[in-house]
Amino acid sequence: MDNWRTLFGNAPSPVGITRNGQIVTVQKFIEGGPASVEQVRDYLINAGLQPVNEKWFLWKRINDDGTETWVGDARDENFVNSNGVIMPIDLRIWWMKPDLQ
Repeated sequence: MDNWRTLFGNAPSPVGITRNGQIVTVQKFIEGGPASVEQVRDYLINAGLQPVNEKWFLWKRINDDGTETWVGDARDENFVNSNGVIMPIDLRIWWMKPDLQ
C-alpha cells in the first residue's frame, strides 16, 4: 500500500488475505460523484502515467530506478470526483523490472 500512497497520495489499508490469495483492503468512504473519462485521463497523466492500452484501462510509468509502475482497471467507475478532487478507489497496481536483454 505504500506504493499506492507514493503514486496517488492516499491508499486503502490491508486487512488480510483470502484462502485464494486475494488481498482484502478497506478504504475510508469518499463523498462525491462520478469522475469523467477526461478527468481520469488527466489525473493519470498528471501522476506521471502513460496509457498502454486505454481500451483495457492499462497505464504505466517508468520510474527513475528503471522499474515500471503498472496501473490496471483505471476506468472512470474506479474514481470519485470529490469537490473537484479526483480520488482512485479500486485500482490494481503492480511494479516490475523489465528484463535486461
